[in-house]
Amino acid sequence: MTAINTYLQDEIKSFIRAELRSRPSVTVGWVVQAPNPDMELEERQLLVHILGEGNVPIDLKSTTAELSPNEKVAVAYNGRKWILMGKVHPGTELGILENIGNEFYFIDATGNAFFESISANTELKVAGLTLDDYLDTRSRGIQAWGSINHDIGGLGETETAVLEVAANFVDGRMYRVYTSTLVFSPDGTPTTSDPMRLNIRIRESDSGSPTTSSNQLVRSGPGPIVTAQARAWSCDLQNVISCDSAQAASPQNLLPGTHRFLLTCDKVDGTGGTTYSLDTAAGAVNPIQLIVEDIGPLTADIGVEHSGSGGGTTEVNTYTKTYTATDNKAYRGDGSLHSNTELAQGNGSQSPNGNMSSIIGFNSTTIQNDLSGATVTKCEVYLYYDHWHYIAGGTAVIGTHDIGNVGGENTRPTANMNENRKRVSNWGRNEGKWVSVGTTIGNEFKSGATKGICIGRGRTSGGSLSNSDEYYGKARGHSENNPPKVRITYEK
Repeated sequence: MTAINTYLQDEIKSFIRAELRSRPSVTVGWVVQAPNPDMELEERQLLVHILGEGNVPIDLKSTTAELSPNEKVAVAYNGRKWILMGKVHPGTELGILENIGNEFYFIDATGNAFFESISANTELKVAGLTLDDYLDTRSRGIQAWGSINHDIGGLGETETAVLEVAANFVDGRMYRVYTSTLVFSPDGTPTTSDPMRLNIRIRESDSGSPTTSSNQLVRSGPGPIVTAQARAWSCDLQNVISCDSAQAASPQNLLPGTHRFLLTCDKVDGTGGTTYSLDTAAGAVNPIQLIVEDIGPLTADIGVEHSGSGGGTTEVNTYTKTYTATDNKAYRGDGSLHSNTELAQGNGSQSPNGNMSSIIGFNSTTIQNDLSGATVTKCEVYLYYDHWHYIAGGTAVIGTHDIGNVGGENTRPTANMNENRKRVSNWGRNEGKWVSVGTTIGNEFKSGATKGICIGRGRTSGGSLSNSDEYYGKARGHSENNPPKVRITYEK
């Protein structure tokens, strides 16, 4: 096993930060001569045989390295000297060891990795989504809540404000506004012939503190309190609300921004006991609570109104299906075949292939069958670019095509390609991401007008062909890791 001390760790971290992102040549060599453990630390050197370089001495000053002859190690040249990256684990691309038996980080040949911790200055991504976008597919939980833990007495016919909370509503989300179980007790003795009946409301305002005349979201009852039934009455209120800026404001849809909610109550009628109380048993049970909860991303209302005996309707559900590429071709600028495996776009300044483009095939018959009779609500494309001309990344140029059998296209089918329909700038090297391409393309998959995706040729935002290095990139094909995909969300 290898131990790398703090001295070398600093060099390793510097090397990783500066060069590993651009895929430098991390070389694997084997140990020719391991240091004698009896040697003074200041004199220790590791001799590694590197193909094309011969036997290279690597300084191991102040390092307790335990390696045996013929063991494989990863080394890299940092511009000044060869440094030890770590011992290569069987079946892996690279493993770095901090202490004997403790992995500093570990990357295998297919990109699976282990790190003690990760810190990102900008963003983290999961399956092509930023962590924020990934988490947005789930509920965000309680956004605001308030609680009163004592009785409120002397309530009567005048509607009375009890408890207020405020929450920020975000476009494209769903919310639930609700109360805890509220217990009401009469201060007198209502009777069956003269019951006390109450109204409980949640009101809302988006322009300051709400009052008893603000918009009413939900109302109870009126609920009776009578001696023959009970000396108390309980209820709870709740309402599911969308936040969709594309729709008009209503009790079922609040627009983005800050909303304040107010719990109120009043007596409708009944003289048997002129007042009543919100009863918490002096704070021992049933606290008075008002809660606002984010329950997830915006979801379509698929309810079907009924009358009479019901029946005769078909259930509507929302589905999201992902389709993986089945074939692809890449073409040179002159239209001739470049590759059956990788995807390429654009024209690099040092490339002899011209302004390249690629087409990607999917099982379009399956997609059409799935979407038959459906309403498409979202269409996304996944691509993994493992190379750009610039280390900082490039601009993906995404389009569509109408070819059912991509495998038979050995020259570029320009007439069947609709290029440059979606452009995504600042796409990094070795980065996969999902890109929304809109319901228009989703409906084209449904009708069969679109059967697959294309990338390239390099074009300006105005549509003119361009040989700018900004557009020169390569992406993973259908037979490689992280292949292209299409994901369609629909109701049916």
